[in-house]
Amino acid sequence: MYRHVLCAYDGSPASKAALEEAIDLASAMNARLAIVTVAERPPAGVAAAGVDPDALAHTIEDERATQLKEACATVPQEIPLTTLVRHGHAGKEILKAAGELGADVLVIGTRGRSRMTSSLFGSVAADVHFHTRLPILVVSAHEKD
Repeated sequence: MYRHVLCAYDGSPASKAALEEAIDLASAMNARLAIVTVAERPPAGVAAAGVDPDALAHTIEDERATQLKEACATVPQEIPLTTLVRHGHAGKEILKAAGELGADVLVIGTRGRSRMTSSLFGSVAADVHFHTRLPILVVSAHEKD
């Protein structure tokens, strides 16, 4: 039985599909739902391209906050909800959040474009998979032709 479901969310179609599954799981288990989003730091080379790294970091953070607000609007009011905005490496921050919240299960989306084992997961989903002992529900959002 799961009591605390953690869903990683970045606004992508795969993360939206993952959120739907996380909501269903939390509802079925009468569990708390937490949604975490991570504003990754801009790559070091953006300044060389004439982009202000601080301004880009703020833009990314604002985008994540907006996406998180939209995600929260889809969660039924009867499901207890916690939200987190983190900064840094997505995989590491998702795992830190899971530990801090005492999550029982992680729900994460992936594009799942290939059936090859080496590319079954996206880089964040793979990083989370290989660095946790928690059960993970990996949700693939299939693109329409």
